Amino acid sequence: IKPSRELIAKVLANRPPAAHISPNARELIALLHSRSVHVFLLSGGFKEMIVPVAKELGISLDNVYANSLRWDDKGEFSSFDPQSWTAAAGGKKRAIEHIRQLHSAKGGLMIVMVGDGATDLEARDD
Repeated sequence: IKPSRELIAKVLANRPPAAHISPNARELIALLHSRSVHVFLLSGGFKEMIVPVAKELGISLDNVYANSLRWDDKGEFSSFDPQSWTAAAGGKKRAIEHIRQLHSAKGGLMIVMVGDGATDLEARDD
């Protein structure tokens, strides 16, 4: 698939993320934030589709780890960014380790992950 910026904008307009978020997710994230818990969104999806979800949930865009698309000067798909955290197998696990390192100076860090797919399972810390 080779999406364009225009196609992504149309998809987001026709299927806004707010309509597809699990019930009570907003409230859960608001509760976590009220308790000073850092919330991150790790996805094998594309930032162009994930950022609106993060915004809807109140998750800082600095805490979003997802794949990036590259565009040509006409707004057409050019390539995937191979440097994106989740662009390769094991990416979510590497992203979690990065998050752990960023917050290690703040003392012990407990990471809780909720997921529903194979790339979430491979991120487990056995």
